[in-house]
Amino acid sequence: MECDSCTGRKRKAVKSCLVCLASYYETHLQPHHESPAFNNHRLVQATRRLQEQSSAQVSTECTEKIFTEHLNLLWRKQSEVVEMIKAQEMATARQAEILLEELEQEIRWSQEENR
Repeated sequence: MECDSCTGRKRKAVKSCLVCLASYYETHLQPHHESPAFNNHRLVQATRRLQEQSSAQVSTECTEKIFTEHLNLLWRKQSEVVEMIKAQEMATARQAEILLEELEQEIRWSQEENR
């Protein structure tokens, strides 16, 4: 198991933090021992399982993000379609009103001619 904090040559990790979901070799582990901010962090022997858990968490987060983006896109598209339908209904209603007015006018003219 490699240290997640090492840059360049990776050293062998001795402990893994279950809160950070990262593994550290002794030098990079010091903040966990010295800083009160890490008091609630649980350290365990470094294992591959933590690395797998971390990868699974990243995968889950990515999947959730993609799902949320797709859901938002669907909501936007639904809103656009609803607006298009409303606009089409209004245009059709206006066209029907115009045709009705024309038909009523023709009926009046026809009645006037028959008098």
